[in-house]
Amino acid sequence: MKTADQCYPTEDEAILGTSHSPPSTPSHSTQKNNIFNCPDCGGSVEVRLCAIGPITYRGIEIKPPPIHLPICSQCGEQWLDKEATDRLHTALENTYAKVKQGK
Repeated sequence: MKTADQCYPTEDEAILGTSHSPPSTPSHSTQKNNIFNCPDCGGSVEVRLCAIGPITYRGIEIKPPPIHLPICSQCGEQWLDKEATDRLHTALENTYAKVKQGK
């Protein structure tokens, strides 16, 4: 199980690891930022600003800017829905394009 520190990675830590799709019928809590309760541990899955990388993307090492992803505050598991997947893809593609252009 991940510690609370691993749920809030620094910019230099890669968090692209295991990720899941959110459950189809989430159980909502009364917390403001809670999307649903984590099916793995029961913790609160909330959208958090997360650092990614550096990672190898399309054969090139890149470090995209931090983006908002749904992450369990207890176990650190990522739960990628369509919107989060789109944000991740956009960040990766934009960073890749900048690296290819030499910026």
